[in-house]
Amino acid sequence: MSLNSTEIEDMAQMIYSSSAIRKKAVVLCEGAPSWDKLKRTPRSRKEAGLAEEKEYKKSGKLSDSSFYLNCLPRYLRAEKCPQFFSCGSRSNVIDIFHQLLDLHCEDPPSDSYLDINKLFAIVDLDLEEKPIRGSIHQSIEAIYQSIYGNRSGSLNLIDHRIYTTGLIHKEAYFMLPELKHEVFDVCAGLRYCNGVFDLNKIYLDLIQSISKDNRIKKHFSIVRERLKGYLSPQEIEELDPIKLQEILENKFQEHLPFDWSNLDSNEDFRKILTSAVLLIAKAKDEAWKKITDDSGSEDFYYFRISMEGKIATYFSTHHETVKDFHIMEILKFICEKSREP
Repeated sequence: MSLNSTEIEDMAQMIYSSSAIRKKAVVLCEGAPSWDKLKRTPRSRKEAGLAEEKEYKKSGKLSDSSFYLNCLPRYLRAEKCPQFFSCGSRSNVIDIFHQLLDLHCEDPPSDSYLDINKLFAIVDLDLEEKPIRGSIHQSIEAIYQSIYGNRSGSLNLIDHRIYTTGLIHKEAYFMLPELKHEVFDVCAGLRYCNGVFDLNKIYLDLIQSISKDNRIKKHFSIVRERLKGYLSPQEIEELDPIKLQEILENKFQEHLPFDWSNLDSNEDFRKILTSAVLLIAKAKDEAWKKITDDSGSEDFYYFRISMEGKIATYFSTHHETVKDFHIMEILKFICEKSREP
């Protein structure tokens, strides 16, 4: 899914020259590049679908742009809807963002429909550092801390145009507990690791993956910093991946069996997930990719397309009440900017 330097320049130039961005916000996302969206003569829907399927089989990742667009409430899609572009890997997204800034500085603004004040990017948080040039926030981690670090529940969005997910990556939001009743329970034949679908088991497996995750071991200083707002000073002291796993597993086990009929009855259960587990554990590989159906097919492309569509629809229709889906607040903020003259 990663683009080379030539492809990065081409993607930036195509976005910069596109008439589709006129008077609209531009949002750069991760995923298979939206080449067809930028061409004067796009492929048919069928051909575009086949191209996306090919990219999925090569990269194992669906484009974030379609998911984020489908998360928008209908009223935000009606007028001056932002234009979403999938631009490859997280590093590619940042590089293309900078390329567009450079093009704007080099060329007269009349040569492009891009409004530089309406250029945004949304990237996965992950654990690996990514430097950001020309910004008061020098890395992805610094951006995350600035947006989410006040712990008050409201996000600091005004000072940013590059945003990170508030959980480890987009797919971590697919594991939010409220999706159990309205998405997972209504999908017939769901399986997890070729066994019975059990969200509690998925959460426990995520916790038990922590001590074996080389990413967590390598970037444990980042992990410690992120969890300072959740763990006590005594727990943070002399913390390592094994101790962290033990702490989170003990906290989680205290809430079992969990009463799924009343999610609001225990905010501590949710906080274990959203303030710790889904903030560091690789939910995409350790959970989301292990969810299948009972069709017996090994081609999961259409299954994942369907599931992501159902999840996006849930977020779109519950946008006023959904908890911890930080992306919705970011999307609404960008939509407001898109509507500005």
